[in-house]
Amino acid sequence: MSFFDGSQVDESELKSFDPLPDGEYICMVKKCELKGSQNTAGCKYFSTQYEVVKGPKAGRMIFSTFVTEHPNEKVRNIGRARMKLLCLAATGKPVVNAAEELTKKPIMVKIKTTKDKNTGQDSTNVLDIKPTGTTVAPVKTASAPTEPMTESEIPF
Repeated sequence: MSFFDGSQVDESELKSFDPLPDGEYICMVKKCELKGSQNTAGCKYFSTQYEVVKGPKAGRMIFSTFVTEHPNEKVRNIGRARMKLLCLAATGKPVVNAAEELTKKPIMVKIKTTKDKNTGQDSTNVLDIKPTGTTVAPVKTASAPTEPMTESEIPF
C-alpha cells in the first residue's frame, strides 16, 4: 500500500493563481486590519483582503495595502484617499468605527497588474473602489447563505 496514490487525481481542479485580468470585479471585503510597519518608524497601514463574489473569477482574492501614517506626506495622502474610497463604497460614509463595518459588503474593485520594479514579479494594484449598486450572490461556502442578498439585507 502506498502512502499516497495520485494516479486517479484530476489536476484540473486546481485553481490558477495567475494574476487576475485588469478590470473591475464585484467583491466583498473579507478582512481589513490596521498594522504597523517594521521597516519605517511611525508607518501604519490597512492590510485589506477582498474576495471576488461574482463572475468567472468568483472565489479569487485581491489584496491591497493603504498606508495612512508615513513620514512622506504624499504617501500618507494617497493611502488615506484610497481608504476613504473603501469606506464610502462599503458604508456610504467616510468615517467607520470598526473594520467589521467594511466587511461582507459588496463593492466594485478596479485592478491593474504591473511588474514590480524591484522583483520583476506581477503585482496587482487596486486603482478604484466604488459601490456596486447591485444585488450580489456571495460565493458558496459552508457559512455563506445560498440565496442572493441585496446590500440592505447583508447583516454587517
